[in-house]
Amino acid sequence: MNNHFDKVFVITIPKRKEYVNKVLQDYAIDATIIEGIDKKSPNLVEDASKNKIIVKSPNYNYKPSKIAVHWAHINALKTFLQDPNAQTAVICEDDLLQVNSNEETSQILDQCMRELSGHEWDLLFLERCWDEKSTVFNVTDNIVRTFNSLCRGAYAVTRKCAQILVNVKLTPKMNHEQSAAGDQANRHLIKSGVITALAIEPPIYTQNRGKLASENGNLQNLSTYAPNISVYIYSPYTITLLIFILMFLII
Repeated sequence: MNNHFDKVFVITIPKRKEYVNKVLQDYAIDATIIEGIDKKSPNLVEDASKNKIIVKSPNYNYKPSKIAVHWAHINALKTFLQDPNAQTAVICEDDLLQVNSNEETSQILDQCMRELSGHEWDLLFLERCWDEKSTVFNVTDNIVRTFNSLCRGAYAVTRKCAQILVNVKLTPKMNHEQSAAGDQANRHLIKSGVITALAIEPPIYTQNRGKLASENGNLQNLSTYAPNISVYIYSPYTITLLIFILMFLII
């Protein structure tokens, strides 16, 4: 990873720091640790508002963990931008789990970065979740263009992208949409064309929810793609069941 990106950051909380250091050693990654925000701070909302992390609203109660996670990502982006010579960075969360061996991951990343040469990108997902398969299309053999990816377990950004993302605030509107957080806000920027997002396909990292439970109240089982609901809606079994229910109601 360090051969291809100028900076690598891992966001963690104190109780996971020892675990993170071991993971980084096992994966041969040289990273800067970004200490997470205390979601239990009594002044979290006020401080987040003052630091322009959220748009405070008297009619909406932000989930503390959503604020803490987003704020930590903003801090990682700010730290990256403090180095004028750094042009790219990877930001990871502390439940990082490598899908393949170190050697295989290195080979895949080498190949993907060669394929990226000549292609414009702002954000590169190394891990992602709940994407929509119908909106993804191939850019190269191992790189896809994505518009609907969520999760921020491991992603790379250019300097230009970081300068955009560092100003993203959580708003009540975003949080009313599926209890959204920073990744929902980022997806809006991608879908609106402000950010060009690509992804390594299949992802080379996932989130280790088996070892580390989500501190954000998220699902424990993550999938790269959202389930195709239409498969269930239009299945013969579902149609038969709906007809039976309608007949029962009519009778």
